[in-house]
Amino acid sequence: MWLFPRLRNRVEERGIELPPDLMDKLAGSVERAQEKGAVNILAFGAEQAFIINVPHNRVITTISQAEMKEKIFTNIDAAILL
Repeated sequence: MWLFPRLRNRVEERGIELPPDLMDKLAGSVERAQEKGAVNILAFGAEQAFIINVPHNRVITTISQAEMKEKIFTNIDAAILL
């Protein structure tokens, strides 16, 4: 079962592997962000990054390590290292 709506399509489109332990980390990140009142977070891992809208529990975008070079993340109010 997928926790975040549309996440499966996003990761498949970008060829990103999403193991179960990463899904657990993402879910924990959203829970911690909710506790702090965050709205849009950057969940940043070694090989990928996710921008997640916390109130709607929705992954806005996902980016692979190859796509991260020289990228700027905007419209976030918190960042969490996975």
